[in-house]
Amino acid sequence: MSHLSEALTRHYTRTGNKIIFSNGQSLNQLAVSLWTFLRYQHMDTSTLSRVLKGERLFTATQLHAFCEVLRLNPRQTRHLHASLQWDHNDRIGIALGVSIIEQDLLGAAMCELGKDTFTLFYGSQYESLAYRHQLIVQLSEIYFLKQMNDRESIEAFGFSLYMHGRVIANGELSSKVLDKIRPIYQELIRLSRLSSSSILYGYAHVLLCTAYYLAGGYSDAQTKKRFYAKSINLARVAMHTLPVTDNERLFALRSMAASAAYLSDHNLIQHVLKIAKHDIIAQPRENYINGLHLSITLTKSLVVSGHKKPYSIQEFTTNYFNQALVNTGVYEVSGIKEEVDTLRLLGCTDTSYIRRQTERGLHLASQYDLSRQKKYFSSLLSAT
Repeated sequence: MSHLSEALTRHYTRTGNKIIFSNGQSLNQLAVSLWTFLRYQHMDTSTLSRVLKGERLFTATQLHAFCEVLRLNPRQTRHLHASLQWDHNDRIGIALGVSIIEQDLLGAAMCELGKDTFTLFYGSQYESLAYRHQLIVQLSEIYFLKQMNDRESIEAFGFSLYMHGRVIANGELSSKVLDKIRPIYQELIRLSRLSSSSILYGYAHVLLCTAYYLAGGYSDAQTKKRFYAKSINLARVAMHTLPVTDNERLFALRSMAASAAYLSDHNLIQHVLKIAKHDIIAQPRENYINGLHLSITLTKSLVVSGHKKPYSIQEFTTNYFNQALVNTGVYEVSGIKEEVDTLRLLGCTDTSYIRRQTERGLHLASQYDLSRQKKYFSSLLSAT
């Protein structure tokens, strides 16, 4: 089997003698589509079948047609073209392009690039994180092409992909967030199975539970409840998978608390409060952002459930970490939102303070280009 034929197996399924491609077409149907795309030349069923078997290679033009007809994304397209190049390199006996990177160096480079992925994210250095992610993605394409499977390198790629998903979820509109996040979730699940990594499995569920919470659109309408219920179930999976000291476990707990508030599930809110008190004091001090973010969201949730001392968990957490959410990007913005919501729920009469905080939230959301938050604060200002 050629490198190309092996790579092509990702884009079709075989049941008995029948092949169905990712666009739903059979072998004969796809051959016709490619023949049409290529202006009625250079393709027939026999040619396509031989390529899949590894008996011959696509030309670059035929491969381009294949990618276009199946509507493959840029990463999938690059992987197939790299596979074709690899086969050509093998045929003429030279090592060029992607094959020049040694396996040990490739894995080490991915791990090195992934070391400070979380630091960049929580430091709101999203542009640097984006460049780093693009480089890791390109290295990973070579990595998987070489059929390497050491856990450390796969996790490095997975962590970068997870943070890429978190950046998308941070600013995406509620109506679009699930469509953007589901493919990343599915890839993380695949990587977790490939590497037997429970951490990646947990992170996949943290990411999707966040997306479902955000898809609720900060609304308590009946039609949105299914999103919050799904978020809670996904958060539970993450909680059972990730260790107590993991930073992203706190984030899953935060989504659970927020979703429970919109469902008016007071028992669940009390349950989350109990877990939070246990988990927070187990955290290393550098996990303060998610710890404080969780406590702020829990405060709002406790107000919704009629708790007598809703701010106690926030005071408890602030005293433990001895930090603040200033200059933490989306978390500072989200903290302002939760504070404004809480004050409004409590019937705060200091409307000038609420307005100042709302204006500050809008300014920061605009600075960090957070579409969903800009929409929220703008609507709130228009209503006051």
